Amino acid sequence: MADLPARIKQMKKLHGDAIGASDSPFDTNSLQRSLNNPNQENWKNFEKGSEAGRLMAKLYGGAYKPQISYPTLKTRKSVDNGAWRPSNKGNAVVSKFDKKKASKVAAPKFRQTSGYTFAPVDFIPRKRNEEVCKSMIDDVEMRQSAYRPPNVQAFSADEEKQRLSEVFTHKGGKALPKDLTHPVGPAPYEVRQRQAEQQRVVEAKAARRTRLNGGVDPLAVEPTPSAPEKSTKDQLFDQIYSEIKDRRSYQEQMELAGAGKADRQRIAGEISTRLSQLSGIDKGRAAEVMIEMYQ
Repeated sequence: MADLPARIKQMKKLHGDAIGASDSPFDTNSLQRSLNNPNQENWKNFEKGSEAGRLMAKLYGGAYKPQISYPTLKTRKSVDNGAWRPSNKGNAVVSKFDKKKASKVAAPKFRQTSGYTFAPVDFIPRKRNEEVCKSMIDDVEMRQSAYRPPNVQAFSADEEKQRLSEVFTHKGGKALPKDLTHPVGPAPYEVRQRQAEQQRVVEAKAARRTRLNGGVDPLAVEPTPSAPEKSTKDQLFDQIYSEIKDRRSYQEQMELAGAGKADRQRIAGEISTRLSQLSGIDKGRAAEVMIEMYQ
């Protein structure tokens, strides 16, 4: 014990020679290793000499294993008494089904008959009698009179708001005096509905005529060929020519009124300038215009 650290020596002074005794439950070597290594978890070193110490060591990671000597398991041999038992051995007793014996068992027998009987006349179709027809007609009339179609129109849509606005505008009212109320008349939405219905009827009649005449509607109006689209050059020529005609017509009216002398020279200059522009665009058409104006 001379080479033990100072802490062990102090414990020896307090407890006597019990620490170094051979029958001590403490392991002196493990205790010395734990003191030399301060980073080791020293709290896991429990006393192995008591039941509590062994349980604590087992719970907290100790390598303690109990030394228990279990008795040897004894087995008993089975005795063959001749009774049936499930086995693959040749001496096993197996019961067999006796078909002859089973066929002699008394059991009641019943005659299998159909629960429904039909005559051939039942399969011949026949007309409904008066009562059946009347009940069917009454049922249809009841359904037609009691039927209420579901409301599928949205009340908060913009179309509904516009319709209500037209109703308030064109259907009169009692909130304002009669002089301040709009005259009562058809609302625009009613006019649109009538026009749509008329168009639907016209299209339905045209489709029926087409179907009856082999795919051709005899009253159909052939579309008129559209005029070819004018070019930018022709449109400019027509615009200048219309300006010339306007000025000439204005000057003629002023001459008839006796006041043509004031604007005669100015109008003549404007017409001459525009004729020069027409010649620059299309000389052929400009010549025709000049012949038409001065012939």
